[in-house]
Amino acid sequence: MKRFFALCLILFLSAACGKKGDPHPIESLNIPPPVWAEISVEEDGVHITNSSDDYPIFVERAESELGALFFPLYQTIATVKPQSSFLDNGTKNNVRYIYRIRTIHNKYDEYSAPVTKVISYRGVVAVESLTWYINEETLCLNIRMSRDVADYRVMINGNEMDITQRCHPFPKMPTILLIVVPFSDSGIPGSAYSENIDIEKEGILVPPQNIKILRREKQITLSWDAVTGAERYDITVAGDSGKTIADSTNSTIYNSDLTNEDKCTEFTLVSIDKNRRSEPVQVQSCP
Repeated sequence: MKRFFALCLILFLSAACGKKGDPHPIESLNIPPPVWAEISVEEDGVHITNSSDDYPIFVERAESELGALFFPLYQTIATVKPQSSFLDNGTKNNVRYIYRIRTIHNKYDEYSAPVTKVISYRGVVAVESLTWYINEETLCLNIRMSRDVADYRVMINGNEMDITQRCHPFPKMPTILLIVVPFSDSGIPGSAYSENIDIEKEGILVPPQNIKILRREKQITLSWDAVTGAERYDITVAGDSGKTIADSTNSTIYNSDLTNEDKCTEFTLVSIDKNRRSEPVQVQSCP
């Protein structure tokens, strides 16, 4: 009888514990950390962006002042879906925060190893004002940043400029794109400034733009966009014969004889008005 009760007890406990769950596949143990997660400080708070196409992310935040740096007291902030962002507007000025972000595998309810990012939220990180002027064909900037900007970058048409200089060279194009990006002392970008500057309206004579080349059996034809203010275009042809030919036209099409079909021909074009010459632009036609 005792054996019977013992057997019943074992069966009861087995039923109460239930069946052991299926083991998770190995892929659930290899969830990539969210290196694609981006954090930026804006005027309205801290933006967390999930640029992944597949995975949501789990975001926690801690104040590093509350406890040791290695034992921060985290609180859950948000779960951010793929290709989405979240605004954390619960931050306070002059507080150092640690964000802990993990990838979520929804199918297996598993998390990746965390990625942590530290920021010092000290208020607005932005370009408060910016004015510019052209001086000897360089672009000069007067920039005023918000109080908490630690560093910034200046880019003209995607090329980074030396911020130790006030005036910067710029490509001689009808329009250029100016971008200024401020950064906090923890390297987090703030609100960027951008402007398209119409160089032609500033009285800069630009060289011919969008030059197209048509090479035929005995002739090369160049065509380009008309330049605002240009009265004519000077063209220098360095041909295969070694001779240099100078020519001029008030058209936006130019024909040049081709004497050797197996060699390259180089053209230099300059826009001209009454008192000015643009910078030269060079193109080459090769077989």
